[in-house]
Amino acid sequence: MSTIALGSPPLVKNRAGKYEIRFSEKLENGDWRSRTVSTRTASKPAAQTFLKEWLEAEQTAVKKATGQDIGAIIDRYLRARTNDAEKWALKPVKVFFKDYLPQNIDDDVIAEYRAEKKHLKDGTVRRQLASLVAAMNFSAKHKHIKRDDIPQIELPSQSPRKELFLDENQETEFHAFAMGDSIGEKRLTRVTRFVAIALDTASRKGAIETLTWDRVNLQSGLIDFHVTGEKITNKRRVKVPIADRLMPVLERAYKERISEFVIDEGAIRKSYDTFRDRTPHPWVTPHVMRHTWATLAARAGVALWDIAGVLGDNEATVRKHYLHHCPEHLRGAVNRRNF
Repeated sequence: MSTIALGSPPLVKNRAGKYEIRFSEKLENGDWRSRTVSTRTASKPAAQTFLKEWLEAEQTAVKKATGQDIGAIIDRYLRARTNDAEKWALKPVKVFFKDYLPQNIDDDVIAEYRAEKKHLKDGTVRRQLASLVAAMNFSAKHKHIKRDDIPQIELPSQSPRKELFLDENQETEFHAFAMGDSIGEKRLTRVTRFVAIALDTASRKGAIETLTWDRVNLQSGLIDFHVTGEKITNKRRVKVPIADRLMPVLERAYKERISEFVIDEGAIRKSYDTFRDRTPHPWVTPHVMRHTWATLAARAGVALWDIAGVLGDNEATVRKHYLHHCPEHLRGAVNRRNF
């Protein structure tokens, strides 16, 4: 089946004085040919109505033949993903682009999307459009669409890295709020367990959600966040010692366990969001808790190598993001006198 480069084809009057649609069509062999479709009218408004209806009919025909409109591409991509952030990023994208074919997304369409999302920060729109590109690349990789049909989308500038974290007093307060979430409950709530583990292990949300009791050794005081057989990625999951503050929480949670999962099975997002909105710190995401642990550790003088070990990062990455939080490492140098 040939591919029609629709975009916004122009209406041009022919020699007979009637408007016609001029567009290009890509053939199966990769060649392009020019085509025209007569609107059979010399009236500009009538021709524009004809163009609109013709475009809708052509796109409907292509979608029925291929099933590769953006809505289908996003659905296929999300079925292969469990990342909540991707799902949230693509939710508004699907609403806007669902009826488009990849090859019909041009600069004007992207400009229209950005104008609609002008209330959002550039970083948010960048993430949304980057996720759209990832979804199209996924379909191309699995041969559902042609890679040549993927448009070049210019992304907004990258937002400066945010370094939100709880200071020492705020961290203690936030931990207390999480412990208070279980007051009056028969078991420690999922939020209590989640926040306690996040603040004292610096582990990512996904690692905590999938943590099972067979990887928690209360006797040796170690938690192994790595799942046996799981592919090791840049977001490494490591063994972390159980902090003194965390130990009684885990001991009670173990006695109250009702499944193999430490915080019970299922996503924590909804419960956690409801909880944090009731605290004085509604901006604390799971990543902020991870960043808080590393920042406070650096401020407390913990060696960057040790911080890297807990985070599962390399020392260069930790030095880049946390060195400025521990200026004491320079005090010895400036006080060292050789006279």
